[in-house]
Amino acid sequence: SLIHEAKQLGLTIGGNYLLGYPDETYEEMTETIMLAKRHMDEGLDRANFMILVPFPGTLLYDEAITNGNLSPDFDPDMMNWMYPTMKNTLIHPEVLEYVNRICWRLLNHSGRVDNISSMALGVTGGL
Repeated sequence: SLIHEAKQLGLTIGGNYLLGYPDETYEEMTETIMLAKRHMDEGLDRANFMILVPFPGTLLYDEAITNGNLSPDFDPDMMNWMYPTMKNTLIHPEVLEYVNRICWRLLNHSGRVDNISSMALGVTGGL
């Protein structure tokens, strides 16, 4: 695998995985998590899980407003990759937040989790 080849070259490899698309199903979310697990089993050093953020000025943001996933008076300064900002999604925001935290803890080494948790101290509950 490419991960194995990169590790043989002495590279540190991280993977980024997005959860929380408005039309994402539980099956699709599970596929993403299992992909991250396979990558970790192949030698990935860290799996970074983030919840999708629809930034203003993007097509996703416009669609989220149009489809009722964000209210028109939503404050973009309140967006955070650790917490769902969209509502009326197929996966309830509380479930998404829980799954995101569990994935960080289960798939990453404890030192990585501690490092990210310390950076997230300003965010309620950290990881």
